[in-house]
Amino acid sequence: MTNFKDVKFYFESMFATKWAITPIHYAGQEFDAIGIDKWINISYNPQRSESCSVSGNSFYIYGTLYIPCWADNDVDVMELTDAVIKFIGDNIETPYKITNTSIIDHGWNDASKSYTIISIGIKNLIENCS
Repeated sequence: MTNFKDVKFYFESMFATKWAITPIHYAGQEFDAIGIDKWINISYNPQRSESCSVSGNSFYIYGTLYIPCWADNDVDVMELTDAVIKFIGDNIETPYKITNTSIIDHGWNDASKSYTIISIGIKNLIENCS
């Protein structure tokens, strides 16, 4: 079974090595957005639960990946949101799977930046639960 540290490291590494569209602000790190017109944040919220289906397959839920997208205007933030969702779908690998993807917030901050917050549930399929 994967642990929370592995999940966090996997997704942060995936973005660090493959994402080239905008700068990335990782949770807990200093970031100066002055002069930057678009960027994303990455934050992992751990959670663990297990479910066993009638077919005997078990799913471990590992939590939620939150990715706020920031841009100077709504059009750019929507394009960036689409790019992030496509990026994750194109790059996620076994053992991880996505349980759901949703936009949980959209608006403007005090610095007149438009934003969306993407929520992505993360699970792992384990066969033959007992």
